[in-house]
Amino acid sequence: MFLISHFDFAKTVLKLEDIKELDDFFAKIQPLSGDILIAGHTDYQGSDSDNEALSLRRSHAIESYLKA
Repeated sequence: MFLISHFDFAKTVLKLEDIKELDDFFAKIQPLSGDILIAGHTDYQGSDSDNEALSLRRSHAIESYLKA
């Protein structure tokens, strides 16, 4: 199962439509056990180091929301 969240340019704030998708996703996986993989991505703009840091912050934003 794949879930895609869309962030505004250079932002890490979850959008309302993505929160709904995350809630639906969480409801489906809650009875399961195991691990999930959260990967953050960016576009080509910005330096590699800036994009790597932004990707990590985006992943953490989703992880934090799911943990809450």
